[in-house]
Amino acid sequence: MFSQLSFDSYLNNIFFNVFSEISDLNIKNFIKTFAPALIRPLERQTEWTIYPKKQFSTIQFNIAHSYFFKSHPFFEAPIEEGEFKIYTSFDRFLKNQNKMDIKNIEVIMKFNKKKDANKWFNKIRTDLSELSEENIFYEDKSGKYFVKWGKSSSYRVPSQLKVQLITIDGRNPLYQLKLFVN
Repeated sequence: MFSQLSFDSYLNNIFFNVFSEISDLNIKNFIKTFAPALIRPLERQTEWTIYPKKQFSTIQFNIAHSYFFKSHPFFEAPIEEGEFKIYTSFDRFLKNQNKMDIKNIEVIMKFNKKKDANKWFNKIRTDLSELSEENIFYEDKSGKYFVKWGKSSSYRVPSQLKVQLITIDGRNPLYQLKLFVN
């Protein structure tokens, strides 16, 4: 199913369609409240402004907003819990406090079984193999990690996807698949 999509479409599906005009209904109110910039069209800057050195100081606040889910609308993965997380930043000295920067967007899926987490990590990597270029891959005792770059991407959808599989065995095992763009 996903192998016929473009890189942009695949990323958009992973992230609940937040990079399109029509985000998934389950998170629409969450996006409207915590990341309205994803709903409105991007404002294009057409000119540069030069500021004198040390004219003003800024203090930025970074905030994480989370939406939890039990099933992903585009993956039929046997997850225990999922989290859609947006990191925003704003400057307390800006006159318009509605201007929040989106720093990072993540989808985290927690699995009960290590083999399920591995299966979905490998599936996403395989699905994207024809749609993107991989420039980083590594594996160690605590998991796997890869970065994929879209061969062609639109301005609304990020051109890079990072995927990390965290597997920690033991008394309280953790099998977590983390997908993020920034």
